[in-house]
Amino acid sequence: EITYGDWSSDVCSSDLKPRSYAYSMPKKKYRAALQSALSARAAESKIVVVSDSSLEQPKSRMLAKALIQFGAGGQALIIAGEGQSAVWQAARNLAGVKVVSPDRLNVYDVVRAQVVVIPERELARVKEVWS
Repeated sequence: EITYGDWSSDVCSSDLKPRSYAYSMPKKKYRAALQSALSARAAESKIVVVSDSSLEQPKSRMLAKALIQFGAGGQALIIAGEGQSAVWQAARNLAGVKVVSPDRLNVYDVVRAQVVVIPERELARVKEVWS
């Protein structure tokens, strides 16, 4: 009898796939977790609602000064819409500053950030998407 190492019980070992332990979280639980994280940041007074978040120029130095005034020492999360390209450009060079759109907001970023900065015009969008 001849045996081959690649074959065991009529299945080729190269066809076997590793087990996937991926888990997709239910939408209601994810939304509840995000609301809980935002509520915790609000209770700690770590959410800053800014009336006008537009920068005159997309300069990282200007954005860094503004974040220091808000109390963001290390990590900051800025929620900016599509029309705020100056904020996106200014934050690219700052370590520890992450800019997300309201529909891409996630629990990890909220928990990780020391300060969450939300422009007043984006506040309605955040409520619409995540409430």
